[in-house]
Amino acid sequence: RDLVRSRGLGDVYKRQEYYGNDSYVVLPDEIEGEPVTILGDYAFSRNLSVEEIWMPLELKEVGRYAFYRCRNLRKLVLGNRLLDMGGGALTGCHLEEVEIYLQDGKKSCLKSIVEEMRYQMRIYLHAPEGGQEAKLLFPEHYEEAVENTPARILETHHHGAGGYYRQCFYDHELDYRKYDEMFYHTVAEDTEETAVELALNLSLIHI
Repeated sequence: RDLVRSRGLGDVYKRQEYYGNDSYVVLPDEIEGEPVTILGDYAFSRNLSVEEIWMPLELKEVGRYAFYRCRNLRKLVLGNRLLDMGGGALTGCHLEEVEIYLQDGKKSCLKSIVEEMRYQMRIYLHAPEGGQEAKLLFPEHYEEAVENTPARILETHHHGAGGYYRQCFYDHELDYRKYDEMFYHTVAEDTEETAVELALNLSLIHI
């Protein structure tokens, strides 16, 4: 659980690997008056106890494989000063819910998160005090290799509408108009339950 000061990096701290067995983990915003801005490589890797993590609002960097094979991790809460996740940060995870507090504009690391998750995810974007909030659903999607025996080739079949929704980003920011336009894919390719939930979300005011 130790946090190690990174010499020469000013207000930057790096977290060593976490070996606790808590299911609910809140990382501190500050240590000894200094903001926690980096979560190191492999910080929570292979931890099977953690289910929910609240990350520091000042966090700007998540290292490689930070949550690698955290099979029971279901929820992340973070700020939007973090714009990208390190390579493989969420490999082997099954996230279901993400909350992002928008402190500086509308950019965030949401694109990095949903691109690594093929499963259905619910996203909550919290605007600064007095602002509007958004509830989003990213449906499941996956690819399947199917052999076309007569042609002796493998064909890639796409399942679910989630792939379309994961393309609705530009420069770390979600394009709400494009996101809304993907609804017809959900009606055509997903379950009725998913389509109904998305339809209800569309009635919410966007940030």
